Amino acid sequence: MNLVDSTNLLNPTAFGKPPIVSTKPSGSPTTSSGSPTSDYERIHHFPKPQGPCIESGKHNNGNEKDVDRTMPRADSFAVEEPLPLQSTKRDLKARHALFIAWGGTVGTGLFITTGKTLATGGPAFLVGSYVFISILVYFILTGVIEMATFLPVLGGSMSRYGSLFVSKSLGFAMGWLYVYSFAILVPFELTACAILIDYWQPGVNSAAWITILLVLLIVLNVLPVRFYGEAEFIFTGVKLATIIGLLILSFILFWGGPDRNRLGFHYWKDQGAANTLILEGDAGRLVVAIATVISSLLPFTLTPEMVVGTATEIREPMKSVPRVAKHFTWRLVVLFVGSVIGISVICPSNASTLTSGSDAASSPWVAGTAKLGYLA
Repeated sequence: MNLVDSTNLLNPTAFGKPPIVSTKPSGSPTTSSGSPTSDYERIHHFPKPQGPCIESGKHNNGNEKDVDRTMPRADSFAVEEPLPLQSTKRDLKARHALFIAWGGTVGTGLFITTGKTLATGGPAFLVGSYVFISILVYFILTGVIEMATFLPVLGGSMSRYGSLFVSKSLGFAMGWLYVYSFAILVPFELTACAILIDYWQPGVNSAAWITILLVLLIVLNVLPVRFYGEAEFIFTGVKLATIIGLLILSFILFWGGPDRNRLGFHYWKDQGAANTLILEGDAGRLVVAIATVISSLLPFTLTPEMVVGTATEIREPMKSVPRVAKHFTWRLVVLFVGSVIGISVICPSNASTLTSGSDAASSPWVAGTAKLGYLA
């Protein structure tokens, strides 16, 4: 016997439409006021349903008078179709997800802040810190991608998986950590972009560039996800082309360049491969190792999350997400570690512009090429 919870009868719209039943056989006289049927209709605002009932734990097969606790049959109602779920669209391709992850990690941290890390720790600690963090990111990304592939649910994020697999308190803490991170990171990136543009194109107020970039950022985020994916694909392609060009420049200068003056690892020997900080000797090198690892974290900020965040909008996530993660991991290591090796080749750790400025002049790429006479 199909029964419906009697508590739903208190809501006249609980089943979408009033039940398609009649309270009396055709031709029956109208129930007088004060009868059980009349009281039921007055309280619940729709006719009293007919059908089998349960009273005091016994079946009533119609031989006894219906009571107020009558349970209607589920098939006596006309139920409307549920509204379609409004959610994100899976319009991202694997290449979009890969370039979104790259674009979120390759930025001002790699182009500018590596200069201060080089000045603090020297070339050996700069390269060592990037290798260490790349290995750490690999293990984190492997575990997170396994969860994102197993449960590519809507709204999937690191905080969501933290709540599901560890505890709600961890998910709560991680959620607010991301709110704080993005609240700081977005203004930081906008300001850094304005500073970079102002270095190469002076004379325009930085506030104008920040406003233009902020409007562009908002527009890209409100557009359908496929347009956002294409925009990220183009912008990240420009970043990757720039990094590849700088790596080629470093390789050429390593072997001599136009003037045939081979650099090699000259700055590793001349300035020293490792610096000390605060203390002298091994203790000072331990301090500088910790300092360089901390300062090297910025380029890797939210690296695993960029891949996980696309799992809810990528096509065929169980196939695409692992493939994206594999390509992303080894290429990220090659680009990041290769970039810092190139920086250590062309830029000395004692270059004054690395710590004296806050514009593009503090970039180790700019400082190194300027010192070698290839930049006016």
